[in-house]
Amino acid sequence: MKLRWWRHRKDEELDAEIRNHLDEAIRDCIARGETPDRANSSQQDRL
Repeated sequence: MKLRWWRHRKDEELDAEIRNHLDEAIRDCIARGETPDRANSSQQDRL
């Protein structure tokens, strides 16, 4: 039971880390002039 909880927590941490990188990349694209929709789409495709 403890292992399952630990694994779930690590998955949540990894998800948060990936989301932070994705959000940063989207902000960079928007700063370069892409629309938010296009930036989101292009970065999700890259991921």
